[in-house]
Amino acid sequence: MLSRERAGSVPIAYNWPVGKRQMILVNPAPNSNRRDPSATIPLGPWPAVIDQLANFNTAPEGPVADDAGTGMRTLFGPGMVVQIRAVGKEPVVQALVDLSDEEIAWPVLSKICKQLGWAMVDVNSGRMFG
Repeated sequence: MLSRERAGSVPIAYNWPVGKRQMILVNPAPNSNRRDPSATIPLGPWPAVIDQLANFNTAPEGPVADDAGTGMRTLFGPGMVVQIRAVGKEPVVQALVDLSDEEIAWPVLSKICKQLGWAMVDVNSGRMFG
């Protein structure tokens, strides 16, 4: 269950169950070996990334705001929590995905990768999917 402490209307902390598996969403460079996690290009500007993920029922809880001044944005989706670094006009290079329910999250992540041309990298093994 998600819980959030508040100071006024500004969220100051998120607590959620840590998933069994973590993935990183990346955008493979054109004409690169799609199995090489180091050959990537940015996912895009953070507002565009948030808009793209919203099409897959993955979005921030409430208005898009900096999570407690960290420069991170937290998005919640089916069976997963996605964190992106969003500072100024810098593009998002990758997104960290914490899978809380792999059976629910995996089909959504597969659709994200297929439709957006992104790929998933398993944090533990380094294997690239998608």
